Amino acid sequence: METPGDFEKEIRELARGLYRRAAEHKPSLFEPQDWVGRMIDWSLEDEALRAALFRFVDVLPSLDSAAEIGRHLREYFAQVDHALGGLVFLAQALHAGRLVAPVVRHNVVRLARRFIVEEGVETLSPVLTGLRKEPAAFTLDVVGEATVSDREAEAMENRYLNLLKRLAPLAETWPSVAIQSYLRDTEGDLKALLVWAKARQRKIGVRLVKGAYWDSEIAWARQKNWPIPVFTEKSETDANYERLSRLLLEHHDTASAAFGSHNIRSLAHAIVAARHLGIPQNGYEIQTLYGMAEPIRHALIQNGQRVRVYVPVGELLPGMAYLIRRLMENTSNTSFLRQTYAEEIDIETLIAAPAVPESRLARLPRPSSSEAALGPFANEPPLDFSRQENRARFARTLAEVEEKLGRSYPLRIGEQEKETAWREAQEMIFKPYGDSGGLAGLHHLFHLVALAD
Repeated sequence: METPGDFEKEIRELARGLYRRAAEHKPSLFEPQDWVGRMIDWSLEDEALRAALFRFVDVLPSLDSAAEIGRHLREYFAQVDHALGGLVFLAQALHAGRLVAPVVRHNVVRLARRFIVEEGVETLSPVLTGLRKEPAAFTLDVVGEATVSDREAEAMENRYLNLLKRLAPLAETWPSVAIQSYLRDTEGDLKALLVWAKARQRKIGVRLVKGAYWDSEIAWARQKNWPIPVFTEKSETDANYERLSRLLLEHHDTASAAFGSHNIRSLAHAIVAARHLGIPQNGYEIQTLYGMAEPIRHALIQNGQRVRVYVPVGELLPGMAYLIRRLMENTSNTSFLRQTYAEEIDIETLIAAPAVPESRLARLPRPSSSEAALGPFANEPPLDFSRQENRARFARTLAEVEEKLGRSYPLRIGEQEKETAWREAQEMIFKPYGDSGGLAGLHHLFHLVALAD
């Protein structure tokens, strides 16, 4: 009979094997091939430099002239001239922005093209051919899909259609969804989704990821005075990822699972769980990002896994948000890639089971304002209509209020109910004629109005 200890032992054995294969080479992100690459390497030890570098990379595609590039270099890096190495050279060159601008732009474009492929077939073809030789499947995504007008939406649609026509015949699309393990509500959402799919006898694709908007989620919740929707500890997210992986695989008949991660521990857990549930290696996917974790991808393929690579394509300006998100994610202190290849943390530490008490994974209650202790005045937070229970409660409240419309209600002051002059006037006007209503009522109303004046 299998025990939890046996299951954990098998996970670690597989993770060690993947690590040994993946450790032979570094991902391109952590290979300082040029000036920007060395800057990223230095920034791992200097958060101020890291912030300045990523801000500069983000804005560079929108700068039209060498003078603008030089000015932004001075503005962004003036406060981090304490860094060593190539940054000293940069600091000396800041006043010669026109001279260094072409070199800077060339290096940033090279960095971006490690992660975002040009849209032309002549560039895409060798990239996709190389992935097929590994062999790895791929998914193409045209960056910059956010649109704010019909014209932009039509242009994006045409880009996708042209890309599909050039690369492959149109294929039938299958329903799919991505879920994020750092959200506290995800387990409940996934269970509801599986029930929905089973009731309709449909098999859906579910892509499980950790989540890339952690900072934004927290900032948005604090701005609105809402409960924090994400786990605040990385180990909680990792533990939830393993729980959701198991849940997906247990419903293999309803969901086609895809596990998006560069974390060897998380992927080893999913692979071993699938093996114990009797799911073949082609019954699920491992998904990685283009330009990141190449050694891990190769190790997974050598282990016989079905691997798909997410390949963003398009121009740099609309793709900057994606690039910066990926750079911040993979150079953060909790990044598995950074801990593995830059900090070289001990493998046994990296592949240990997430140490989180089971009770902390349960969804935290969302306190109502009436339950909160009285304190300094604070505005009532706006209702979060993205939550189904809030929409349902709001609809019920509207229905209840609608039933009470058209009635007269006394004014309540403290614990007492007061009849207003307008209430008394209404009663006088609408009394039957025989009860001194009609003209007598109107006369009394005018009297009340005169007193009010």
